[in-house]
Amino acid sequence: RGRTYYVDYNTRTTTWQKPTVETIRNFQERTTANLEERSHQHQRRFLLQGGRQGDGGGGEGGCGSDDELGPLPEHWDKRTLPNGRVYFVNHKSRVTQWKDPRRSMVDPLPLPFG
Repeated sequence: RGRTYYVDYNTRTTTWQKPTVETIRNFQERTTANLEERSHQHQRRFLLQGGRQGDGGGGEGGCGSDDELGPLPEHWDKRTLPNGRVYFVNHKSRVTQWKDPRRSMVDPLPLPFG
């Protein structure tokens, strides 16, 4: 004769121990806390247009007056990672890049050969 095991189809897990009201309650509390944290992380992953998320970057379509390159082009936003590295977001095309988009407007194009 085999040993009885229990299946939780919600979490796709199995256990040898019979679930009790207490173990179910503990699991629900852990799951709720984990779900709230995952929900918060999910919401933070989106780039808000016209809003800030406290990441230390400048506002959309511009940056601080202390920047010698002037304002960012339309739809661009300057963001800063927790480690201090700066990156740029184009909200219209939903693209991020390390290179300042103002530099590509200033950098001269290569001359044709000949």
